[in-house]
Amino acid sequence: MTDYVAVIPSVYPPYTDECVASCKLDNLIVVDNTVNNKGVAASWNIGVKAMYEQRADWTIIISAAVRFGEPGGLDLVEW
Repeated sequence: MTDYVAVIPSVYPPYTDECVASCKLDNLIVVDNTVNNKGVAASWNIGVKAMYEQRADWTIIISAAVRFGEPGGLDLVEW
């Protein structure tokens, strides 16, 4: 079990692809809003639902515009 679920709402695949390429988080959900846009809040709720289903402690909401540095986001989950 991981302690977190990370979620990225996606409407522009090139941004999302670059974000995911820089990310080293292992429990990542990308919500594809390119065809049937659920909206940002509904996309976040998909991550929250997964958090509860997996009995994780945290939901990490990530914008597709984020580019992670060398730690790849792992510095967010080091506790």
